[in-house]
Amino acid sequence: MSWIEGASSGDPKQNGTGPGFTRFTPDEFDRLRRQHNIMVLVGNGFDIQALHDYSQPVDSRYEPFFHYLTMRNFDSDNAIFCHMNEELKWHRMYGGHSNWSDVEAAVAAALKKDPGQAREFFEDLQDIQAAFAQFLQIVAPSSLLDKIGADARDFKWGHTSLSEFLRDFSDEQRFKLLHFPARIDHYHLFNFLFVNFNYTTLLDNYIYLDQRQFDPLKHSTVDTNFLFKNDPRGFWRPGREPDLGYSGYVTSDVVHPHGVLSTPRSLLFGVDAEDDYKKTRTPADHLKKPYWSQAHALYRNHFTQADLFIIFGCSLGESDGWWWRNIVRSLRVTKRQTCSDAHRFSPGEVVEESAELIIYRRQDSDGHTVESVKEKFLEAASVPLEAGWRQEVLDRIHVIIYDDETPRTFLNTRRHGVPSHLPTQG
Repeated sequence: MSWIEGASSGDPKQNGTGPGFTRFTPDEFDRLRRQHNIMVLVGNGFDIQALHDYSQPVDSRYEPFFHYLTMRNFDSDNAIFCHMNEELKWHRMYGGHSNWSDVEAAVAAALKKDPGQAREFFEDLQDIQAAFAQFLQIVAPSSLLDKIGADARDFKWGHTSLSEFLRDFSDEQRFKLLHFPARIDHYHLFNFLFVNFNYTTLLDNYIYLDQRQFDPLKHSTVDTNFLFKNDPRGFWRPGREPDLGYSGYVTSDVVHPHGVLSTPRSLLFGVDAEDDYKKTRTPADHLKKPYWSQAHALYRNHFTQADLFIIFGCSLGESDGWWWRNIVRSLRVTKRQTCSDAHRFSPGEVVEESAELIIYRRQDSDGHTVESVKEKFLEAASVPLEAGWRQEVLDRIHVIIYDDETPRTFLNTRRHGVPSHLPTQG
């Protein structure tokens, strides 16, 4: 089944010819019936996890970065650094300032306190960004990339993350709330876009489908190259044969909207931007990440074209609110698409579907629950929702809460205790 309309009927910009996901056709993949666009947003939690699992002495959190600045006698007049110092003093005296080292929170606080100093704050922030690039080069050396790359190849981490991430739903009832698995069939294309909010390329190296994990033309008679498992735990087929996967295609790409360490001056820190940020031209705009990443032009159309969103390793903070708001708006949209063959639907039949969101949340001292994670996400997105729409959006959000002992398939970096369903070598 292929779609001859885009993700949103009546909007010509969403028919695959404008910005957004590349729309593939049988010209590229011979038997292509349908394309599933999957947008994965990955935050610093992934890098912290990888650095921990590989026993690195320092991780990429802001707190070690602050101590790095202190040890190198960083400019004591830098407004951002001064705010972090003040927050640390208050935290030590009274508590309650657990995010004292958060650089982006410091930017927001400084801007709120004295918006007239935006130009000066921008200069100070550039100095912070340059120092953070030097810090990361120590924290995530090239030797670590080599180790993760070798293990990702040997354990087939990248391929398994793409093909079996639904295994992470260990609760049958929560799994059966998903609509996405029921839409899967043979000859479908799974088109992954990873939005890597991290500055390192640890994720890029992890998810890359190398020559040992992936052969783009593995069969002699058909051009399919991928097996996607839509029921890896057998919730739909208890006591029957295991899920061998649906034969289809896979593509994946990684973008770094906030910069990448290999280009140190590309790193972006800052605050969120209003949806109509293009209408203003003030010094404060230079402190907004979507302004510099050109988010409105480069990434806005991906949201209405996505069938599934996955958030992993993100704190769901307000500084990335632009991304959360666009996801919420996409979850509100019912996509009407026209079937062009008779494999599962009648030719010309209009099918209505909605996008869904999976949030991975690591358990911590806050004692997260499925409901609290959903509420945290909607709070960070800050999109007004009427009561009816609010419940519909909540129903389209699915949460996986895990800790260090939870067996996990998606973006797993634990070399020891590899789940039994994963290959161990070769």
